[in-house]
Amino acid sequence: MLLFGYLNTMPYSLQVKTEHMPVEPRQMKLPLAGDLVRKLISGCNPVPSLLLVLPLMLAGNCSAQAQALGLSLLDALSTTLDRNPAIRLQLAVVDSQRAVLRQTAGQFDTQLSAGSYASRTSSPPTVGVRADSIESNVVSLTGSAQRQLLNGITVGPQVTVAREQNNTQNTNSITSTRVVYSVNIPLLRGHGREVVGAARQSASQNVDAALLSLNDTTAHLLEATAEAYWNVRGALENLTIAQDSERQGVRFVETIQTLIAADKKARNEIYAPQANLASRTAARIAAETQLYRARQQLAFAMGLSPADMAELPDPTDKFPVPDAALTRVSYQSRSQALLSMALKRRADLLAEKKRQQADQTLLIGARNALKPQLDVTLNGGYSGLTDGRGLPDGRGSAYPGAHGPDLTGALSYKFAPRNNAAEGRLTVQELTVRQSDLRQQDLGRAIALDIRKNLEGARLGAGQIKSAEASVEAYTNALQGEEDKLSLGLGSLIDILTVEDRLRAARLLAVDARLSYSVSLARLRLAAGAIVAPDEAIQSISKEIFLELPAEATVSDNK
Repeated sequence: MLLFGYLNTMPYSLQVKTEHMPVEPRQMKLPLAGDLVRKLISGCNPVPSLLLVLPLMLAGNCSAQAQALGLSLLDALSTTLDRNPAIRLQLAVVDSQRAVLRQTAGQFDTQLSAGSYASRTSSPPTVGVRADSIESNVVSLTGSAQRQLLNGITVGPQVTVAREQNNTQNTNSITSTRVVYSVNIPLLRGHGREVVGAARQSASQNVDAALLSLNDTTAHLLEATAEAYWNVRGALENLTIAQDSERQGVRFVETIQTLIAADKKARNEIYAPQANLASRTAARIAAETQLYRARQQLAFAMGLSPADMAELPDPTDKFPVPDAALTRVSYQSRSQALLSMALKRRADLLAEKKRQQADQTLLIGARNALKPQLDVTLNGGYSGLTDGRGLPDGRGSAYPGAHGPDLTGALSYKFAPRNNAAEGRLTVQELTVRQSDLRQQDLGRAIALDIRKNLEGARLGAGQIKSAEASVEAYTNALQGEEDKLSLGLGSLIDILTVEDRLRAARLLAVDARLSYSVSLARLRLAAGAIVAPDEAIQSISKEIFLELPAEATVSDNK
């Protein structure tokens, strides 16, 4: 059994392990530290800080065991999750969206600033001043902090300390200090949590969508691996049939040659068996080619390197047995139940809905940008003044002789008569939301089509398997009858060759039927969203998921 969940690490790394325990999935736990594993989704909303933890399996041990015991479907699935680069690519997308989310949070960071100013001026004396010139020295220090709140209000203090000295009035210098706390309140544009936090909320929803896309990628990769695994299984069985047929052809040729040597057959009777053998040899070579290509496709789906592709062992799991429920319930009942399931569980559909929510969130801000800028600014503070030389006098100026509070208020209004930029952004955002809605509709149609197509394919495949197996059994009995007739001197080798060829065709048809059913079953699972659940932090996958129909496919008519 395979377990996977979500880890809160960034950049996200993969660990792989396999759990072989005969317990129920809900009883199996991952050995993860602390609170790293949390609920992934509450009401189909994935927690942005979590990431798909892929199955936990030691890949080296799996490879050694696979060479000795063959390749099980579970081994193929776990290797896919561990080594397929498409998963790491999607992990990088999640990392990127998390970085965007962090970037948008900077809008609400506290901004600290500091500055200093110094001047020395010399100007001509005015009337009544007894000095050759007026010398003035000014030094000031300013520090402030500012932060935007979630509702759009900007707040922060500012402190200014200034010291001034001149040779006519302030011979001992004067130090002034002013402390002001400012509040800027937007009344129209930029007002409200939904508007101010739109970028951050949208980024958070895009992280959720990226996580769901990761689930969707995982489901597609698992299905592709299962399908490739069954193709190898089918190609291997076809090769076995071709090899058996070729050996039988060799036996027929040898038998004819023996009879010719004993002068019981004419020499020209060797040509038909030889031609038959040549065609069987060609069929065996074609089967080997098919098996080679199927192995390469499976290795590619598993994410193996070219060097590892040549060492891929034979599959050990057999084709799934057709479910008897396919003949007990109506097509309409099954397809409708699976469609309802898919609308709740298809990660790609849920991801598209999340992206639409993100676009709709930005649409709120785009509409607000059409409003004029109307702000109220309020300032309140104290000021102090002291005189004297030296730093201590200036440093204490904010306390002795403090006056206040000082209160000021301002109202500002700003607007663009045409506001083309805001109008353009709004139009773009509305069209983006509309496009997302159309994509959801199109995806919904595709899901419904895939469910109906693969459900019908599984149903027909089950019937085809039954008929093909009956055909194999009948031709097997017929071949035995021809051999019995030949032993009694009543039959001919040509009749045996004919029946044997038909038996081979029936066996190939049976393999093709089992392969078709297995592929339809895997595709049906994918179409219904029954491979990876989008709403669980810790999930389990066993090979049975590609051996059985989804539970919703066996719903009864009166349920």
